[in-house]
Amino acid sequence: MKQTQTKLFDFSDIGLDFSAGSKNLFPDRFKKMLVLGYNEQTVSSVAVSGNQVTFTYGGAHGYVADRVLKVDSGALASINSGEFWIDSVTTNTVVFTLDDAPVSIPSGFTTRIAPLGFEMVYEQPPVQVYKFKSLKEEDLYLRLCFQSAAAQRNTVVPCVGWSADLSLGVITDPLTIEVTRGGTVIGGEFKWDFTSDPSSSHNNYTYSQGYSSFGRGVVVGSKYHLAFLTGLATATGHLINGFLPATVLDLMGFSGRVPVVTFGVNAGLPNNFYSDLRGKVHYAYIGDQRVNFAGNRYSAYTFNYGFGSGVNFYPAAVEGFNTSPTEPLLIYENGNSQFVGVAHGAQTLKLGTDTVAIPSTLGAQPVELVEADFGNKCLVHSMSIAAGLSGIAYFVMPIEEIKIDY
Repeated sequence: MKQTQTKLFDFSDIGLDFSAGSKNLFPDRFKKMLVLGYNEQTVSSVAVSGNQVTFTYGGAHGYVADRVLKVDSGALASINSGEFWIDSVTTNTVVFTLDDAPVSIPSGFTTRIAPLGFEMVYEQPPVQVYKFKSLKEEDLYLRLCFQSAAAQRNTVVPCVGWSADLSLGVITDPLTIEVTRGGTVIGGEFKWDFTSDPSSSHNNYTYSQGYSSFGRGVVVGSKYHLAFLTGLATATGHLINGFLPATVLDLMGFSGRVPVVTFGVNAGLPNNFYSDLRGKVHYAYIGDQRVNFAGNRYSAYTFNYGFGSGVNFYPAAVEGFNTSPTEPLLIYENGNSQFVGVAHGAQTLKLGTDTVAIPSTLGAQPVELVEADFGNKCLVHSMSIAAGLSGIAYFVMPIEEIKIDY
C-alpha cells in the first residue's frame, strides 16, 4: 500500500475552503489539518477486487485524489491506523490500494481526510499549542499566536521548543527566541507572513474569493514536519513558511536530539504594508540561533538564488531523459556561514538559464512533478529572493515518508 505518513492538503479542499488572507479562519483550519481532519462522510457500500478497495457514498463526497483518507471504525480502522492514500475518485466513489484486503468489508462507517497527527494541548485565542514528534519520537511543542488585529497583515508567530507550560500556553525551552515564547500581540518579531498588506478585507475569504490575490495554497506535512506553500499578488513571488526536522552537529547544544529548523520572514510590524516579501526578510532558525541555507558569509540572504546551472538537466552522457537533480538542504550558522547540519523533507532545485521550467506567475505554483526513482509526487515551489527570474530560489517538497523505520 502507499505511504500515508506525509500528507497533502489544498486550501481549496472541501472542509477547508480558505485563502492565505483568511485570518479569521486560520485557527479553525489549522486545527483541522493538524489534529481533527475534515469532510466527514458515511460509506454506503464497499467493494473489494484484489488489492483495490472502492468506497461508495450516498452522494457527492467532495474528496480528491492524493489525499489520505481516515477510516474511523469498522474492519479497516485497525489497519495502518485506518489511513489510506486515495488513488482515484468519481463523484460518489473513492478507490485506494490495500494489499491483503479483507474479502468482505461491512459499510456504514465514516471517513474523513486524515490530519497530520499532531495533538492539541492548549487553546486560548489567539494561541494554540500543539505537540508533535521529532525524528527520534521525542515530544516537541509548537506554539502558534494567530493575528487578532483585524486590519493588520495575516501573520502567525511560531515557537518550537522541547518544553512548555500547558497551563499558561507558553514555551519554556530556553533555546528558543524569547519574544516568541509567550506573547499574544504580534509585533516585529520573526513570524510566518501570509499577506503583505494590512487589511481586513480578506479576513473571511473563501478559496475562490482569495485566488486572484493569493493564488494556490498547499500544505505538506507529517507528524514530523509542516510547510505552507502560498503566493502573493501584491508582492513579487511566493512564500514558504513552516519547519523541517534537522540533523545538526552536537555543538549546536541539542545533546543528540533532532531539532527542527523553522523558516519564515522578519518583515517588521504587521500594521505596515510590506510590498516586497522576499530577499533579506526571509529568516530561518534552529532554536534561537539564526541559520542560512546559502553558505555564503558575504551574502545577507538566507537562501541561494539565481540559476545555478548551465541547463536544467543532466547531460545526455549521464542521463538521457531530461532529468533534473535536487540537492540536500544544507544548513549553515548565519554569523560565519560554517556548516552545522542538514534539513530533511525538502531539497533545492538548480535550474539553468536555457529555459524557465517552472512558471513563476501567481497560481502556477506549486508545480506537481514526479521523481524518477520511485514515482513519488513532488511539489516545486519558489521563494523570490531578488527581482527578476534570476532571483528565485526553488524548493522541492517530496510527498513521501520523511522517516523510514527498518
